[in-house]
Amino acid sequence: MIDGTTHRRSHDRPNGKAALHLLSARTAENRLALGQTAMNDTSIEITTIPQLLDLLDLRGSTIMIAAMERRR
Repeated sequence: MIDGTTHRRSHDRPNGKAALHLLSARTAENRLALGQTAMNDTSIEITTIPQLLDLLDLRGSTIMIAAMERRR
């Protein structure tokens, strides 16, 4: 499963830092995290997925990607 998350209260507004956005690859069965990569913005999640997959050897695996939200 590939899923992006924004971590609540990870921002630092006084210093101009936005919340932490992570893209994670994990197994659905036993909730094992296979890899994570940080994103500057949730809008680039679709372009970050190939970078994360390149880090992992998932040949012969079925990969599911969580539905992405469109925020305005």
